[in-house]
Amino acid sequence: MSTLFLIGDPEFTGPALQTNENDDFSTVLEVLEEQPASYISTFARTVVLPDLDSLLKQIYRDRLLPLPNSWNYETGIALIVYNSQRMVPHMSIRQMNDLFRQYFATLNICFIDVHSGDSGDADHYRQVLAALQQDLSITKNRVLKMNHWMNHSQTSCSSNIYSMMRQFSACVSGPHNSDPLPRIIRNMDFTQLISDTKTEEHYLSLLRAWDFSALNLTTVELVQCGFFLIRHLSNLANIPISDNKLYLLLITIEMSYHQINKFHNFRHCIDVMQASWQICERILPDDHLTKLLLALAATGHDIGHPGTNNSLFQNSNNELTGNTSILEAFHYNIFSHILGQQWKKISMLSRATATSDNLIESGILATDMGIHAQYVKIITEKKTRQELSLKELVCLVIKAADISNVTRPLDVSAKWALLITLEFKDCNLLQAFYKEESMSNDDTNCFELVKTHPCKEHLTKADNIDMETEIRIYEILHDAHFLPDTLIKEYPMIPAGQIFFIDTFAYEFFHKFSVIFPELTFLVDNIVENKKYWVEKKRLQEGK
Repeated sequence: MSTLFLIGDPEFTGPALQTNENDDFSTVLEVLEEQPASYISTFARTVVLPDLDSLLKQIYRDRLLPLPNSWNYETGIALIVYNSQRMVPHMSIRQMNDLFRQYFATLNICFIDVHSGDSGDADHYRQVLAALQQDLSITKNRVLKMNHWMNHSQTSCSSNIYSMMRQFSACVSGPHNSDPLPRIIRNMDFTQLISDTKTEEHYLSLLRAWDFSALNLTTVELVQCGFFLIRHLSNLANIPISDNKLYLLLITIEMSYHQINKFHNFRHCIDVMQASWQICERILPDDHLTKLLLALAATGHDIGHPGTNNSLFQNSNNELTGNTSILEAFHYNIFSHILGQQWKKISMLSRATATSDNLIESGILATDMGIHAQYVKIITEKKTRQELSLKELVCLVIKAADISNVTRPLDVSAKWALLITLEFKDCNLLQAFYKEESMSNDDTNCFELVKTHPCKEHLTKADNIDMETEIRIYEILHDAHFLPDTLIKEYPMIPAGQIFFIDTFAYEFFHKFSVIFPELTFLVDNIVENKKYWVEKKRLQEGK
């Protein structure tokens, strides 16, 4: 849903702002009123705020709402109308874009500065609103949105919708790691944004159990899981970070994931963080620095993930495709930039003591399933833990954590199976769109797609499915009487998918990993039990 923000200092604007009579915003509001009903309905709400500080707090609070979240700023667009000369600090549209692309990366937000050269120009405002309507045609369609995330660049079309290349460019050309945090961010009290009274021990107790499920937690609870674990590990490693800075780091990371992805989202990153920690607790119990680095790598290992896969980039030709592991290199670059800005000491310590290896980079790149066989080969050839280098061990741990869904107890594993199935379905829609429209998934003007590739079937299937699916996901994940059997009736393709993944990837990897580390044998036992269930369900489906 979309929001219209009107930002003005009450000392100047007074109550007239809310009666549409204020000089600052009157022209914009008049242009809105003259638009057709479809334009007016663009904004589901109008929010009046006095200053930039209030605006940032509102956006943070909205983003931290429980899922399904209509105000995530991804299923619509936020238009922020302000007067740069009446706002403290004074910020041009370029400066506002820089700020929001650094700290609110995946959010679809655009600006009108009524003090700019176009101040009071009704035609300019009409052009802005027309562009917003075009943007909304993309945000409402899953296929067009994923394509835009992957392939949009500013040279192909002007859009306020998130894209990977825009996020990448903001990190490459934006503030350097040595630059201080903006004062408006640095002075914010993030502890006040977290409305939660549960204790550190409550969260650490959740995180210690292998039946941990990130799927039943709110966004605030997910942030709290990351906060208490990383604070705990940083204290053990004697690399403390203030509570406020750690909250900023985690909330920035959350805002760099897509809440509307079915699987590759902040829930998945916290799940992998917990699994990495628990594996390390069993095989590296006293190496606190490595545990901390792995927990951090896990939080950033899929940052900005578009919900697709590397193969869907194969025909692209943009700044991202120069790397072999396209997505994984992207994730690392974004996360490294955030970490370098917000926690410089840990960013430098990510290099192993005795080598030049960057352990966070190595760990994130290891999650590329395209190089899965390389890690199976490592644990096939090396028979003891002493033969593994620290870099190899870090890669093996985060890789194991990344595919650990099939090692969870069945009730938890089945829910993850649903989410990856739904995300694969999105990928198939996009792949079919490319194939049947005979188009290359290259840098494309997204606004021309519907005109030049009018395959209504694929586009209609993808219309308005994000929030509808999120609501259905919420109902399933929070069903007090959840049973995998019921899930299979609604999604009969799950058993075959789980059997394929276990047979092709998981069983051999975890079996050989547990030969070196017998402490992990329980993971193999869980895989075997889960597979028995899926095989039996598939047998019944086939009537055998």
